[in-house]
Amino acid sequence: MRHMLFNFVNPTLLLLLLITSEATSQNDQIQAARERLTNGDIEGALSFLESVSKEYPESADVYYWLGLAYFKSERITDALASTKKAYSIKPNLLLNRSLLLDIYLRQENFSGAKAEAEFLLKESPKDFDLRFRFAQCLAGLSQFEEASIELSKLEVYKNLPSSLLFRVLVLLGDVYAKQNINETAIAYYSKAASVNSSSVDVHLKLGKAYFKERKYNDALKEYLEVVRLDSNNAEGNLNVGYIYYNGGKSNPQQYGNAIFYLQKYAAIKPDDPRGFLYIGKSFHALRSYSNAIPPLQRAVRLESGAGREEAMKVLAESYAGVQDHENTIKVYEELEKKQYPLDAMDYVRLGLSYKAAKDTLNTGRYFSKAASADSLYHVLLQEVGLMYYGSRNFTEAARWFEKRIAANTTDTALAGTWQNLGLCQFYSAKTRQDTLKALSSIRNSINLKPTSLSSWLIFAQVAEYADSLESAKTAYRKVVEIEPVNAQAYFGLASISYRLKNNDEAIAYFKQVIRLDDKHKYAPYYLAQCYLRQKNNFAAIPYLRKYVELDPQGQFAVNSKRILKQLGAD
Repeated sequence: MRHMLFNFVNPTLLLLLLITSEATSQNDQIQAARERLTNGDIEGALSFLESVSKEYPESADVYYWLGLAYFKSERITDALASTKKAYSIKPNLLLNRSLLLDIYLRQENFSGAKAEAEFLLKESPKDFDLRFRFAQCLAGLSQFEEASIELSKLEVYKNLPSSLLFRVLVLLGDVYAKQNINETAIAYYSKAASVNSSSVDVHLKLGKAYFKERKYNDALKEYLEVVRLDSNNAEGNLNVGYIYYNGGKSNPQQYGNAIFYLQKYAAIKPDDPRGFLYIGKSFHALRSYSNAIPPLQRAVRLESGAGREEAMKVLAESYAGVQDHENTIKVYEELEKKQYPLDAMDYVRLGLSYKAAKDTLNTGRYFSKAASADSLYHVLLQEVGLMYYGSRNFTEAARWFEKRIAANTTDTALAGTWQNLGLCQFYSAKTRQDTLKALSSIRNSINLKPTSLSSWLIFAQVAEYADSLESAKTAYRKVVEIEPVNAQAYFGLASISYRLKNNDEAIAYFKQVIRLDDKHKYAPYYLAQCYLRQKNNFAAIPYLRKYVELDPQGQFAVNSKRILKQLGAD
């Protein structure tokens, strides 16, 4: 009976049932793959879909999902092949055309991407995300005016999701940045940062735009935000270090900041010579030549381009700074073979190295080159003095500073030379008479530049060391007159008053130090000692505690704790 019924079944209906069954099976397998993609099992979905594509080689849907799995696994070439296969089977499959658009954008095939976007916009003209991707195509094709119009329309939509608004604002910033209209780029990047302040990318873009506009403080602020958000961000650390390095030219303390961030960069990018070059240059600028040499050697080894000669020159200068004459000559000789342009100071360093090697012929030759290369030969004498000063050879440095003064006594920059000479004489002094000679040199510096805060402060400190207390007080007061918030000068005044047992005056000065610098370690301790002299133990206690808090392992910590214990306040 069943056999007879089967024979009477309509063949068309049977075929339809078979097709429906096959489609159901295909859909079930696609749904299984979708679930794996949703759960993040991209490799599992990919393996599954590759198998399914062999079972259904003419299914556009299968090839679309296979293309999506390839795209998510960053196999872009395979993704493109799968989406093109789906397109050849079913050209108007919208999901596949949308994926093709994303693949073209990833490949920066903006012409292909634009064609896909235009096709899709005919179907969905109000799709915000699609219009954004269309603007990406325009921007990629340098059609900046059309891109900015498209993006500006999106920006004003009230119901635009904040995530898409952020992308719109960033791309608007990119469009103007590519045209070097940096002020407008900054405005849009800033808007984007207000939507998503935790985006490392947007702070990097802001930093670059500010840097192009030479707004270095603003650029530094953005790059510091980058490394705050991502301490291992290589670009952020490099740029912070580079800006601090350049800031060191006017404020040498910035070189220390530069070194900190550049060392972080070098640890992240150990094969990039730039980090090591600027670490070395920063140490070199601080005249810390021995610390400059290892990173500069590393930079020379790593750099194969034009920057290698720059690193070699600074390395040669650093070798000269530590009086490594053999390596100084070796590196400079290599630079000369490469016909790298050397300046007068380079010839001076070479002359000094050959002099140390007792090579009279080359000594004279390079000193002659130095003299002919720079008519301001007295400036070179100053540089040689600074070189010896950096290596702490103060006696030799003083000799060159004296030569520099003798070479040109009318130069306006002579104040600095007198100050340097005074410091050399002080550091190499063996008698009080030597210290007084140093004071005389520093006084000459002040006479040439009476508003120099550093000269007055150095004079005060040397005078205090030499027990010329009235001269020291006068100089410290001059520092305060020039800079009323100078805690160092007030501490000097307080110390002199303390030594002279003028307790009331010392107390007033020490309190002023604490007001100006609440982290000053020694002011609280000596202020407490003043009160103890006056038998005012109650007033001394908080300052002893403050000292112990600031300097728990310091030279006065044990004594402070002992006194607090005796006073019943430990």
